[in-house]
Amino acid sequence: MSAIFGYIQSNHEGRAVSHCAKMQAALAPYGSQLQGIYSDKHAAIGSRLQVILPEDIYDHQPVHSQNSRFILVADVRLDNRDELAHALGISPYTAKTLADADFLLAAYEKWREKCPEYLIGDFAFAVWDTVEKRLFLARDQLGVKPLFYCQTQDSFAFSTMPPGLFDLPGLNKTLDFQSLRNLAFVIRDFEMNNSYFEDIKKILPAHAAIISLDGNWRTWRYWDLSVSDRLTLNSDAAYQEAFLEHVNTAVRCRLRSIGGVASQLSGGFDSATVTTIAARQLADQNKTLHAYTSVPELDWVSEDRRHISNEFPYAAQIAGLFPNIVHKAVSTREMKIIPFMNDFQEKACIPGMNITNSMWIRKISDSAVSDGTKVLLTGEFGNFTISYNGSHIYDECIRDKNYFQFLANICKNTKSTSARSKIRLAIEILFPYLPEFLQSNLNQYIREKHFLADYTYGLSPIAMQDKKFLKYVTTQGRYSNFTRRWLDSRTWRRAFAFGHNLAEFNKYLTVSGIEKRDPTSDIRLLEFLQKIPVSQFNQNQEKSLLLKTTLKNYWPNDYIINRIKGLQAEDTFQRILNERDEIEKILGYFNKNSKYKDIIDQNLLMNDIKSTRNFTLSKTFRELRFIRRLAIINFVNKNNEFN
Repeated sequence: MSAIFGYIQSNHEGRAVSHCAKMQAALAPYGSQLQGIYSDKHAAIGSRLQVILPEDIYDHQPVHSQNSRFILVADVRLDNRDELAHALGISPYTAKTLADADFLLAAYEKWREKCPEYLIGDFAFAVWDTVEKRLFLARDQLGVKPLFYCQTQDSFAFSTMPPGLFDLPGLNKTLDFQSLRNLAFVIRDFEMNNSYFEDIKKILPAHAAIISLDGNWRTWRYWDLSVSDRLTLNSDAAYQEAFLEHVNTAVRCRLRSIGGVASQLSGGFDSATVTTIAARQLADQNKTLHAYTSVPELDWVSEDRRHISNEFPYAAQIAGLFPNIVHKAVSTREMKIIPFMNDFQEKACIPGMNITNSMWIRKISDSAVSDGTKVLLTGEFGNFTISYNGSHIYDECIRDKNYFQFLANICKNTKSTSARSKIRLAIEILFPYLPEFLQSNLNQYIREKHFLADYTYGLSPIAMQDKKFLKYVTTQGRYSNFTRRWLDSRTWRRAFAFGHNLAEFNKYLTVSGIEKRDPTSDIRLLEFLQKIPVSQFNQNQEKSLLLKTTLKNYWPNDYIINRIKGLQAEDTFQRILNERDEIEKILGYFNKNSKYKDIIDQNLLMNDIKSTRNFTLSKTFRELRFIRRLAIINFVNKNNEFN
């Protein structure tokens, strides 16, 4: 796990190395061990290292090719080392003494620009070609590792995180209005390479780029998630067997660590599945798995029959099945929203959409490091992969003109359900196919009846009436009333895969000395699930069927049946009350930043924090949206000196 940086220039020879020295110092929080800097009269590149992998003891970046033509720096964990070793002619004995960066350089020497197409894992890397005087950059398929850059007329610089670029001459640190507005409206434009700072851009996930010394720039997508490929197996059992093999592989390749391994264990399916598979694999190695469950402050929450606030008893059920799991509850009672938000925004360089969830993940990370672990396993991507509920089954039936199956599913899914559930199902099926004007009117009615949360809470009416912005919104899979257009399951999963950006948050956690890894986002698993029929996820009124069937090999049946949705961070309301005065100050200061009032409705937020009565109407949804809007305001306030 590394932080990388570099600077190339066509003029002012000799300044690149001095700029890189400053960049290396600025990236210290993301890589505790100082590494080298390569430099010549046109370029300098370097890195910092956080030792996580067993092979990291052999990491000696920057890595030079044998003829010294190519110089590489990389933030990398490769999950297909064995396959690469075979393809590259590296013997098993030699492979044991090579860092992942060494594999990466060998792959680049063999395949050049096509190199990323052969890689599986999380990576961001750069290669300086000393002969052709050009820089190659690439980022992993889902963008787990971040990579930012800035460009002037005669220079180009890249860095793992924006602080590595902040002190470069001529850099404009003004905040990027479009990025902030997209964040507020939850618009995931995965073709937009903006960061939250105007002059700083990012290499997009699944993209590579080449920048020449003369400033010529070329970038391209090297991998995509197909929406047309199909995989048909001969039985349900065959799908389950293939699914289990992919999940086992996804977990196994993420256990490499020089220290212990931990997991974030909630009461839901995703993290519990990852924990289950990891515990079995580690038991075969006589190793322990540390599992951590965030526990809310029970005097700050009220239970709901449809959700649970305290997931510890459900998590403990799973942990109790495996003698090698050490299970601990983690409390965030002493943590406060505003101090944490300030620290997060300084180190992650983003406003943050889920600050209250980030608090307990950070606390889990700190606890895991204290217990000697270096890796934290999660299941964040699981709702879109392993536990996908097959909600698109109706759409697939309609598209395939399988009307008998469509009616059969309707009958099964409405049998013995409440009138409210039937209305929800009708909305789910019919709403996406209605004309926009009907959607707009019905959407307002439904919100008032609380069938849907008000996702536009706290957003500026100015933005919602901006015709140019509304036109842009329609290009991003939304109607002009901001409701989402209905997508088939594969297009929906592709959009989420490229729009689900956790790179900066992942790097933020490295500050505590841990690497977060998510087996449910493994691209081999993702590609497999993308190809199989939606009916494998939803049959006979059983949602998430593929996962539940597979889990019968590991869990008692009543554990599977009795899973109930957790409501995380339900203590947010009390936290807001505890910090009301500080929050009012932040909102009041925002008055001076009139440019950003086109994003956030500051007056509404101020009225709510003064009364707080509105929060209790929607059981956490309103509170969480309040914190999301507050995070953007605070980010603007903290960066005001740049504007």
